[in-house]
Formats: sequence, structure tokens, C-alpha cells
Amino acid sequence: MSSNAAKEWSGSFKELDEKRAKTVLSLDESLEKVDRFLKTSSPRMGQGKQRKEVKSNITDNESGKMTTSKCTIQGYNGVATVDKKHQINGYIPDNRFRSRDPKFTGQKTKYGKRHPNQPKTGWNR
Repeated sequence: MSSNAAKEWSGSFKELDEKRAKTVLSLDESLEKVDRFLKTSSPRMGQGKQRKEVKSNITDNESGKMTTSKCTIQGYNGVATVDKKHQINGYIPDNRFRSRDPKFTGQKTKYGKRHPNQPKTGWNR
């Protein structure tokens, strides 16, 4: 008859004492990582009509959750192309990429606002 005991939680008293010390160190490192993030970062707000806080990621706070047909992954949405020399040219746009890219400096004066006929307070109903 099998037991419900996990093998990883078995060992001599010396082995279990070493495991306890290792677990405490791991918890301390995790606590310091979360504390550092909370002290240096601020909540990210969504871009929707009702601006509410979106979930943050301690490892990479600029990345976002993307839902695919199979699962949800944490990462970036981007474009990659290949040139004649078979070199991959990757591009990952973010919310501020147009303000940093010199190719877009005269876009507003050349083309005007993106949606000039929409009301500023929301959609017409």
C-alpha cells in the first residue's frame, strides 16, 4: 500500500536540518527581491477606459501577459524579418517607441492626429 509521504521531505535529521537552512535562505532572498521591487517601482495603470492597475512582474515589469490559443505567456509582441543575408532583424514596439524613433518625428505635423473626428470624452452612443 502506497503512502502519501513525499520523498523530498524524507531524510536523516542532519539532512533535514540542512534542508531547513537552505529553505530559510531561499525565503530571505525572495523577500528581499519583493521588497526591492516594491520600494523602487510604482503600480502600472492600464490603457483602457477605466484606468485600473494591471499586474506587475518582478523579473521584467515592461513585459505583458499575452493570451494565445493554447495558453497565456509573459513576454513581448514584436515583429521579426529576415534580410538577404539571412540575418534576423527584430523589433519590439512599446508605448513610447514612436517618441524615441527619429523616423516618426514629423508624423503628427505631416498626417495630423490619428482620430480627429472622435470625441475626447469617449465614443458616441
